[in-house]
Amino acid sequence: MFPPVTRDVLSQLLRVSTRTIDSLVTAGDLPSWKDATSGVRCFDVAEAVAAWTAYQVRLATRETVRAPADVEKRQAEAELKRAQADKAALELAELRGQMHRSEHVAALTGEFAVAVRTEMMTLGGEVAGRARAARSDAAAQALIDNAARGRLDTVAARYAYDPEAYAKLVSGE
Repeated sequence: MFPPVTRDVLSQLLRVSTRTIDSLVTAGDLPSWKDATSGVRCFDVAEAVAAWTAYQVRLATRETVRAPADVEKRQAEAELKRAQADKAALELAELRGQMHRSEHVAALTGEFAVAVRTEMMTLGGEVAGRARAARSDAAAQALIDNAARGRLDTVAARYAYDPEAYAKLVSGE
């Protein structure tokens, strides 16, 4: 239907370089033949356009197949960078004294719980005699409540947050 065209004409039709045409011919993606008399490479326009279209579809399909892996890789890299940024922010907050390591908080919480338990366990011995001597149940209850509040206030004062004391505790001084 169309007369055969040369590599130069086909490159203009497909809007690619002659080097691209040569690469496609070498790869077997573009059918051609050499003219017997002139030795010039010739192309059937209809076949060349069909082959070019098929080649472009294959490229697009390969990109589509490759794209999810690229997307996953970029997402993983972004998550890693976010995690690193979060870690750096936490370390900075810790250095500024705005945040404390969980193991230090756990240790202090454990000490605090032991101190509260100790104070409450010894409360009975302190108030038992006075509670028995109280004139009414309400007076005994008020005596026990006041003694318990006093002991809890003592523990709270002993464990009040002091950034300098905490820094010494953490540094092991």
